[in-house]
Amino acid sequence: MALATIPTGYDPTPLAPKIEILDENDVIQYTYESDAINAGGNGTQDFDLELWNLHRAVNTDHGNAVIVIDDPDKDLLDLTDARRDSKILPMWKFRMYLGKDHTNVSEWFRGFILGNNPDFPNPVETKHRLFAVGEGVKTAYYKTVMRYFQKKNSDDTLDMTDDTAKISEIYKRLIQNTDHHPAVVAPLGFTVNGVRDINVKVPDFQKNFESIGAACNELASMGGAYYGIDLGDAYLRRRDGVDSGFLVTNMDYDSILKDNWDQDKVAYLHPTPRGWNNNFSDFGISLFHGLNTQKAIKDKEQTVGGASLDLSASYHSFEIIPSKDNVLKIAPFLAKVGGTITDSSLTIKLMGDDGAGKPNHNDVRLTRIIKGAQLQDELAVGKYFEILFNKFSIIPGTKIHCVLDKFADAVNYPTLGYKPLAGTYHTSADGITWTAQSDDVRFKEFAAKTTHVLCENTVASKKFPGMSRQMNVPMGNFASTDLALVRLAGIAISRGKQRRQYPSFKVSAPTTPFGLAQTFRFIDKRTGIEFSPNLIAYDLGGSAYDPQSNLGANEIELTVEEWGY
Repeated sequence: MALATIPTGYDPTPLAPKIEILDENDVIQYTYESDAINAGGNGTQDFDLELWNLHRAVNTDHGNAVIVIDDPDKDLLDLTDARRDSKILPMWKFRMYLGKDHTNVSEWFRGFILGNNPDFPNPVETKHRLFAVGEGVKTAYYKTVMRYFQKKNSDDTLDMTDDTAKISEIYKRLIQNTDHHPAVVAPLGFTVNGVRDINVKVPDFQKNFESIGAACNELASMGGAYYGIDLGDAYLRRRDGVDSGFLVTNMDYDSILKDNWDQDKVAYLHPTPRGWNNNFSDFGISLFHGLNTQKAIKDKEQTVGGASLDLSASYHSFEIIPSKDNVLKIAPFLAKVGGTITDSSLTIKLMGDDGAGKPNHNDVRLTRIIKGAQLQDELAVGKYFEILFNKFSIIPGTKIHCVLDKFADAVNYPTLGYKPLAGTYHTSADGITWTAQSDDVRFKEFAAKTTHVLCENTVASKKFPGMSRQMNVPMGNFASTDLALVRLAGIAISRGKQRRQYPSFKVSAPTTPFGLAQTFRFIDKRTGIEFSPNLIAYDLGGSAYDPQSNLGANEIELTVEEWGY
């Protein structure tokens, strides 16, 4: 639906497309450039574009682009192949630019081609329907074995000055670091300029072969934030609003000029119905019950030091006799010798006893692998290096052995702290035959018990006093009450507020791309509504069969929501 009245001075020119298809080496293979955005009026057109649609969104919706190509001469088919495969290969890169003329063309989308569907509607026609998903899908494909613990004071209380424990900092680490990748793969390759500071600290954040996207989603949920990837940059933004500078309105042009608004960031409302839904069915909740949360309990420790063992010299083992029925985590005291530890990993196992007080290599109960890059990152100074064993079940009083495999790098390696001539540990050249040594290894061992954590949103309690609305939140996978409280607080931020949802509405196409996960100013003269909603998705497209737009986009459909008390 077009604007009923075009405001004086407004440029109604449609947004015309430019498309680039790049191979795995970032070399452009095919280009389509609309004549409207080429200075000479004769753009490069390696194929005939029939129509295009672009969808952008936040969180787990990575967005997508769809184009239909007319290929009557079968130029995009490999005619030497009996299967008639397309010359445009899966996972090639796809980029889309939009502009009203050649002076102001902006990039709106980056992604990967996941679908290429040749179609032969009749003997003389060949069509190609390409489907590209947004580049953020890489976070769904990549896995993480992230392990992060907030720093602790000497009495095992949390170090509240540790800013690396903030949600926003852990999010950056997930995106940019490779020390948590379970295999040697290329970095994600995204910058983190769009990450806003969220000063909520996570004391215990561990993922075991989960997708990076799932980990990002959990962090965003804790912080009451949106997240995603936008043109190569990762963002994390609180739902309480980051202003994009846009204005959506049906005011007259002169009124906007008087407000000195950036004309490239103005979109005009199309005459569509208005309305909204104030959602209280799952929101406006004040009390949250975290059920089946694990509370860490220090069960055993030996914290006197004085010397250190070279973990590259041999296999090392120390015994633990838990007094509880489970082992949540073990924290040996590790330090680093030499330069950078990156190429080798430290393997840690829990083994049963062989009956003579030594590890039984035929009775491996559990294995954990710590990448060298993680050791490098965390062992700037010696520390009790916490290793999660997920409430490993054991009969109280049963002896188990914590075995550290021989480290492969004899130049840059971790060390294990111990107290000389004070106890017993074992060494081995092959991990099978063990020799007792009369020293006592430094370590801490923690068990866990299930507890119930309660969180109240006091603002919601006062704002919506009609009843005490309560919500159960299963927390069985959380290793500590501290982490459960962080998660509950994040849920309370979202579910304690009112969520106002609006039907999608259409606006004119601005020159500058809209800012996802950001707010914009909305002023509707017809209803008198003024507010600043979050933009969570938008859609636009063009068709060669539309004689007015000629493949350009006249309008954009916006999906928004608003959070507040």
